[in-house]
Amino acid sequence: MNAKDADILVVEDEETHAELIRRAFASHNGGPRLTVARDLRGARARLAESPPDLVIADWRLPDGEGTELAPGEKDDASYPVVLMTSYGNEKVAVDAMKAGVLDYVVKSEATFADMPRVAEQALREWELIVARRRAEEALRASEDRLRQVGENAREWIWEIDARGIYVYAGPVVEQILGYPPDELVGTKHFYDLFDPEDRRELKRQAARIFAAKQPFREFVHRSVRKDGKTVWLSTSGVPVLDSEGEILGYRGVDTDITENKRMEQKLRALSLHDDLTGLYNRRGFFTVAEQQLKMANRNRLRMLLLFADVDNMKWINDTLGHSCGDSALIDVAYALRRTFRDSDIIGRIGGDEFAVLATEADPASVQLLRDRLREHLAPHFTGEYGPGSLSVSIGAAPYDPGNPCSLNELLERADRSMYENKPKLCTV
Repeated sequence: MNAKDADILVVEDEETHAELIRRAFASHNGGPRLTVARDLRGARARLAESPPDLVIADWRLPDGEGTELAPGEKDDASYPVVLMTSYGNEKVAVDAMKAGVLDYVVKSEATFADMPRVAEQALREWELIVARRRAEEALRASEDRLRQVGENAREWIWEIDARGIYVYAGPVVEQILGYPPDELVGTKHFYDLFDPEDRRELKRQAARIFAAKQPFREFVHRSVRKDGKTVWLSTSGVPVLDSEGEILGYRGVDTDITENKRMEQKLRALSLHDDLTGLYNRRGFFTVAEQQLKMANRNRLRMLLLFADVDNMKWINDTLGHSCGDSALIDVAYALRRTFRDSDIIGRIGGDEFAVLATEADPASVQLLRDRLREHLAPHFTGEYGPGSLSVSIGAAPYDPGNPCSLNELLERADRSMYENKPKLCTV
């Protein structure tokens, strides 16, 4: 959803601030449908009438805090909340996120003027969150239907001897793995069916369980079908012992959980990747980059963080349309992938903002990387995006493990570098 088409509720008790926000939206192609409430009571009355598409609320209000309007993680909320605060510190940010706020901004005239972009970004991120929640609900519904059908429809019963060779395989194995039972019994070890990449480790784990004569439940692993396709199985079993307690083998059941695994992978991709470009989204970039910083500190590796901003996206969106703007972002993402290595971490962390954490990169290589990016952008930006084509501003900040800092601080340094060098770096 575009911010200009949205129904937005602003909860702000200071008339001057509310007016600045109203003017910012009004200058943005006519602006959205904007309603202003002065306190929590007025806001709740407005929410009771019909939920808006977005709530922008001040933190301190006459009758409480704006965080009280934020939905909890488990609430079935239909709108996101962006919190405004005059106190920009980490504690406020943490408390806001714990309360269920989608984003928060520090009040200033520049922030009020930039509110249409903040709203646009919040609405797009909220669409992804809603899509993820729906996918999770679909997964739960699917699991409920499968339970109703009955466990036996997806399980095959097996038994192996002390050597691990099948002595019995139920008929359902042919549906799951493509093998008729007689092709397994007396000929194949249970570990012959494991995915070759996992086989050594899984055999080691199984040997430990067998030696302890322990039952096991939901041993999740990959197996290979007769036709070569990979399936995910959840295996449970109990030891078969003789009268003296010596192990004769194991018997148990295998359940095909391939569809569940595929759904999990889709959910993970949805929560960590940008739907438009396929790059990491802000959450995904921070998740992976934080791990890379820890590795760099352990191994004393230098890195380079680059912050890239697409300069005239507003003009493209307003003049040529958002579909053209989306195409431009996809082209930038493609150029970034070609410019950097597979080991580098690339993310779209805002509407027109990208970040790259280049691993084991020399700080002196910034100009080389800019030249390479210019080369990869050139085929796409031949005037199709308007006068002067498309330009990308870049800032860079080196990471020194001898003087470590947080990822947020590194991003701030790269952002400052971009603006300090804007006249020099404005066009890639």
